[in-house]
Amino acid sequence: MSNCSPAQVQADTVFMFDRLLHYGLSLAINTSIAVLAAAALVFAHLGVLRLIAGAAPLGGELLGLSGGLALAATFMIRNRNDLADC
Repeated sequence: MSNCSPAQVQADTVFMFDRLLHYGLSLAINTSIAVLAAAALVFAHLGVLRLIAGAAPLGGELLGLSGGLALAATFMIRNRNDLADC
């Protein structure tokens, strides 16, 4: 039998739930930042290769897409702590 009072057990449960929620949100946000940054790098590489190959319209579109993804990743990095507040 536990020596803890019911109120203390409830407080520990709420504290554990808050920690799980915080770490889960942090993991999701950091993962999405990593995925956005990796996609930006891949699309930039493909865009440069398309420009070298002579397909300028498609290469420009891919470079524009990579720029947008990089901006989204930058925005999430700058506001990471505000996004994870619970």
